[in-house]
Order: sequence, then structure tokens, then C-alpha cells
Amino acid sequence: MPHWLLEHEAIRLDPEASPLPSSLPSPGRLSLNDLDGWELAMPEMVGKQLKCGVLLLTQGSLRAVAVAPDARVDLAAITEAGAADGVVTLVLPRDDLARLVEARHRQSLNRDAGHGLFERDRQNSALHGILPSQYAAAGLLGLALVAGAILAPMSTLMVVTGAMIAVLLCLVIFRLACMCAGMSREKLEIDDATLAALRDEDLPSYTVMVPMLHERESTLRGLVRTLNRLDYPTDRLQIQLILEETDVETRAVIEDMLLPEHFDIVLIPEATPKTKGKACNYALYFARGERFTIYDAEDHPDPLQLKKAVAAFAASPEDVVCAQSCLNFYNVRENWLTRMFTLDYTVWYDLMLPGLERLGVPICLGGTSNHFLTQVVRDLDGWDAYNVTEDADMGLRLAKKGMRTIMLDSTTLEEANTRIGNWVRQRSRWMKGYMMTYLVHMRAPIAFLIALGPWRFAGVQLFVAGNFVGNLINPPLWGITLLWASNELWEWSAAPLFHESFWYPAMFTLVVGNLSALGFTVLAAYRRRMYDLIPYVLTLPAYWALAAIASYKALYQLFTRPFYWEKTEHGLTQLALPEAAT
Repeated sequence: MPHWLLEHEAIRLDPEASPLPSSLPSPGRLSLNDLDGWELAMPEMVGKQLKCGVLLLTQGSLRAVAVAPDARVDLAAITEAGAADGVVTLVLPRDDLARLVEARHRQSLNRDAGHGLFERDRQNSALHGILPSQYAAAGLLGLALVAGAILAPMSTLMVVTGAMIAVLLCLVIFRLACMCAGMSREKLEIDDATLAALRDEDLPSYTVMVPMLHERESTLRGLVRTLNRLDYPTDRLQIQLILEETDVETRAVIEDMLLPEHFDIVLIPEATPKTKGKACNYALYFARGERFTIYDAEDHPDPLQLKKAVAAFAASPEDVVCAQSCLNFYNVRENWLTRMFTLDYTVWYDLMLPGLERLGVPICLGGTSNHFLTQVVRDLDGWDAYNVTEDADMGLRLAKKGMRTIMLDSTTLEEANTRIGNWVRQRSRWMKGYMMTYLVHMRAPIAFLIALGPWRFAGVQLFVAGNFVGNLINPPLWGITLLWASNELWEWSAAPLFHESFWYPAMFTLVVGNLSALGFTVLAAYRRRMYDLIPYVLTLPAYWALAAIASYKALYQLFTRPFYWEKTEHGLTQLALPEAAT
């Protein structure tokens, strides 16, 4: 029972002893029209009330509590608070509760979707910003580097190079461990017999959220066809098409379609931030499902994915609250970039994330095809609307509460970026989000360490920070390697640039790090039977250079435009979706 609910004076009722006032309908014939004239008792807390599934109403001297059927409310505790005041309880579907609020306090609801986490859990909100202590640490490090470069340039070069080699050495060893663990991991496979044993009447209600913004008509029509292929009983399925109210073009296309009854259109009012996390927060108020998943507009999930997620949760321990599906692409062979992007995703979802799961390291979620227990996300106050990788942040917030994510043996096909500029915009947003996520959760490092434990805490340092740090230190190390090689060839310096002790760790990271990255990429492609992509593995260094460019752009935007969401343009592919995914 939420603490604030028990404290509020209006929550005093005994459903059996207190008759319904004549002006109130009985719960059996309740509709939104019956509540005309009733106002919200605590409009400033409408978002939190909806997440709890309990809404406080007043009309003159009358008071009522509207409760969603799935709300976790201790009615006995409410009754003990006092039945003498004649407060009544009404049962109303959760999405009707949200519509009731939306009709009366739409902007309050919209504000809560964007700022609720910041107002109630500021420590975990990106809007709280980079702390002065974090700015101070970065400033002191920068001053030390500048002073060292002026006063003792060669010594500073050796210290900085040694530090970067040490960091890269740790990252190489960690990634090797993850890849090996991912290769040997026994997947939780859901076979046909398990799926056939699932009875429709036993399946939980499911909500599918699809946030979209400025999408092409071809993308939208393909999306609706794909969602109609989901193998799940429609009387237990709710599909939310989440649109920005100001996105007139996308709205026109969607509203022109003849959508089945289990499709709902959710309109987000005009307000900042315009992020995916904020859109999902708003839609969560209207979600009826006990479980939910998120798809992007260009996604084409496995039709059996919802049932596979249900079976996976049933076979997992209670601390498993999220199942992340694998992602891959359908326009793999369109050009060099789509091939490299496919190799990147194949390694990430088929080896890296399964390896993290086996090693017990928290998984930073992908932005799509992750399946949640709905109440868990509501209890966490939804997503951070100001974090541009709200998915990665959610993975860490779940881990801090002692909950786990597993990998689901199901694949969602997406559209791979076909243009380098579009790819850099997307990747820089991801890197900026990882940087912000790391800084947010490292605001209180001791508390973070206690929450995760030493092993998982160390894993977060190597996985989350390592994800962008590796890209940032690669270009300086490439430059230093060329500097060293030029001196070896032309001896322009009388003394060796680096001490012999640099040689072994540097060669290990250079040779073992690069060869293992190439080797595991070949293995990942082989396991996916993408044999024709294997020769392209030799061009990975060019792809890594693009990742470095995106990471430096992300670092710049972290300080100049931290909450700016760079939209990835979809529908650019010239290849048709394979018949198997349509």
C-alpha cells in the first residue's frame, strides 16, 4: 500500500458498510460519463496515483476512490483507516482512469510523464545534471594534463599512454571473458511443445507500446501488418500506437488506416522533452497489460515473441523481471554500412549480452523488444524522460533493486541504417546516453557499490563506461602507435619514446584485442549463417573509426545539448522486407 495513500484523509472507506451515495453509480454500471462533475482530489499527484492504480475523487462533500482491477491495494488497511466518512470505492479499468485524468488535467499528466522521476527520485534522473563534483573531477584532470604537457611533455605522454593502455587492457580481457561466456552459454530455449502447451485462457494480458515520430507511410503500413501477425489472443492484447499530437503527418497516416479493436492511439500533448522515454511514460498510464513490450516503428518481431516471453518468465526465478530479445536487420546486404551494422548487432546480441547474463553483470537494455512485468516499471516510476538511452538506464535501475534481465531466444528484425550521417547521429545519441547513464548512477558510487555488490559494480565500470571510453581512447592510441612506429623507422628521436615495459601490454591489446574482436565477429556471423559477411570483417577498423567519431560527437553534446534527441530517419532502405517477416 503506498504510504501517501494511507496518509490522505480521503482514503477512509468500508466497501461493505458504506452505501453508495445516490449520485454515484454502482460499480457494475460505471462509465466515464457517470463521473461528470467529479474532480481529482490531488491533481498534483495524478501520475503517481495512476501508477498505483488508485484515483482520489471529490464532488462537493462526497469523496470516492476509483481503483483499477489490477491495483495492488490493501482494502483492509483502507477500511481500518475509518469507514465513518462514507467514502466509496469504484472499480474502473486502468485506461479509463487515465482518460478521466486526461480529460481534466491533461497537462498535469503530461508533466508527470516528463518530470515525475525527477520530482520523486532526483538522484536517478538525468535532469538533475552533471554534479559539481563530477565537473570538478573532470576539470582537475584536464588542468593536470595541460600542466603536464607544458612542464614535462614526454613524461606526461608516457603517463597518459600507460593509463590508456592499462584501461584498454582491462577492456580487452573483460570483452574476451564476455564473448567466451556468450559462446558457451546454454540459452533458455522455448521449444514448440512449450508454446503449444500455453492455453489462451491462461495467458496474461499484454500491452505492446510503439512510440513513433515523423515516420514514413511505408514504415507505418509495414508496422501495422507486422503487429497483426503477433500470435496472441486479441482479447488479451492491447497495442498502443504512441503519437506526438503535433506530428500531423504521422497522425494522418495512422488515422486513415482501418485498425483492429485492440489497437489504441495514444496522443502525447505538446511539451518538452520529446523523447521516447517520455512517450512511453505517458502511454504507461493507459496500459492494461500485466506484461508489456516496446517496439520501434520499423520493427518486425518474431510473431511468437510474446508467447516466448510468457514461457521464459514462467521458467525463470522471481527476480527475473525483464526479457531482452535479440535484434538484427532485414536489409543486411544493401551496402557496406548495413553489413557492418549487422555484424555489430550480431556480436552484441548473440555473444556480448548473453555473456553478461552468464557472468552476472547487469544488462543495459536495447531500445526495443524488451519485455517487462508492468507493475515493476510502474514501481520504478517509469523511464527517465531526460535520458536519451532510457533503455540502458532502465537496465541499471532494475539491477540496483536486485532484479535481473535475461536474454530471450527470439529475434526482432529492424531496418539497418543505410547512410553514414544517419548512423553517426544514431550512434552518437547512444554513446551520449551511455555517458549520462554512467554519470547518473555514479553520483553516489558507494551506494551504487553496495546496491550491486563488488562483482556487478566492476562489471558496470567495464561494460557501461568501457562502451564509450574504449571508443574515446582508440584514436589517441592509434596516433601514439604511428608516432612510435615513425621513430622506429626514421629514428628522429635519439632516445626511445617509451620504456620497454610498455611493449608487452601494448602489443597484447593491439594484437590480441584486435584479432579477438575480428575472430569473435567471424564466429558470430557463422552462427547466424551469414557466411557472405565474413570477408567484410576485415574492414572493421573503418567501422571502429566511425564509432570513434560518433563518440567524440557524443562527448561534445553531453556538455552542450545533453537532452537533445537526434531522430534516426527510418524508411530509407531500398530493399523489400523478406517474405518471412511480412
